[in-house]
Amino acid sequence: MKQSGYLQRLAKQQKERDDIVRDHMRTMILDIVTIALGRVGMNGDDIIHFRDIYMETEEEYMKELKEDFYDNCDKDFVYAKDKIDRALREVVPADMFVPYEERYKIRLKK
Repeated sequence: MKQSGYLQRLAKQQKERDDIVRDHMRTMILDIVTIALGRVGMNGDDIIHFRDIYMETEEEYMKELKEDFYDNCDKDFVYAKDKIDRALREVVPADMFVPYEERYKIRLKK
């Protein structure tokens, strides 16, 4: 069923607000990570390089989550969660790895 013009405008306004919040949160996260990296002794070109890699990685995984949720109707993000866990296992020592469900258990309670 086609949405009325009013509902379409509301949806557009909501998307615009969501985009603003997402962009603001992304900037805040990058600011906080940059400060933390500086505190562990990283600076200059290394931080810029990290920020570039972070943005590439974020785009890659956000695309996966979006595809799972919207395109594949996978409300539980099964594929994306597995992909994230596999990537983390490659960079985190085995004894420090925590599976997705445990990392996000507070948010996943139903």
